[in-house]
Amino acid sequence: MNEVVHDRDYETYWNAMGNSFQYFPNTRYRISLILEELEKLEFHTVLDVGCGDGSLLSQIQLRFPTTICSGCDVSVSGISLCAKRFPRMNFFKLDLGNILSAPMPPRFDVVICSEVIEHLTDYKIALQNLFQLITPNGLLILTTPTGYIWKSYKYHGHIRHFELKELLQDLKAIGFMNVNGYRYGWPFMIIQNQLADWFFPFVKKSLIEVKTYSWWKRLLSEVMYRLFRFNSRNDGPALLIRASNRG
Repeated sequence: MNEVVHDRDYETYWNAMGNSFQYFPNTRYRISLILEELEKLEFHTVLDVGCGDGSLLSQIQLRFPTTICSGCDVSVSGISLCAKRFPRMNFFKLDLGNILSAPMPPRFDVVICSEVIEHLTDYKIALQNLFQLITPNGLLILTTPTGYIWKSYKYHGHIRHFELKELLQDLKAIGFMNVNGYRYGWPFMIIQNQLADWFFPFVKKSLIEVKTYSWWKRLLSEVMYRLFRFNSRNDGPALLIRASNRG
């Protein structure tokens, strides 16, 4: 998922977070938006590029039980952990930041690349690779942050953020069609990011690098997640983009 953190120290990164990742309100909200996009489509196969701990794929499998779900990541150890957690899914190693070479991976009806390209030094290679992974007339769903790189984002290995217009132009230049997207997350994602920035040592110790989430932490996460449902889809610190393969 993250060539800055995960390829170098995947085990330490995920072990430090324990099961906190599944409670992050921004993660839950982003997954809900992706599922909403999938509800509009007819598809048989889906690939999560940079699948991390498999959280997104697990939700897709629950919502679309007949779909063939696959995931790939740069980390062999991460793929191994996902394969053990989700034996019904298919997993393989893929370095999105390097040009794909033979043997080429299979193509998929829907390819999801969520919170990945902000970690890569050459994101345009990654976009070209994503194009190669999609079936003719298939769809890419891409999410990534925009705007300021907060302390929590730096902790997770972000090296750059993007502007919506910039990414839309890049995708069109590669050959994607029907490219569109939106900014989302104002105001509650920004409020959360600002608070996390001010109190990052506490947030890191008590809310990120924890093995279990106590009842008050789960309650706080649930309250924030419910507030996120009122976020704007015209402004905010995150992007969601849809683009189709021209065939």
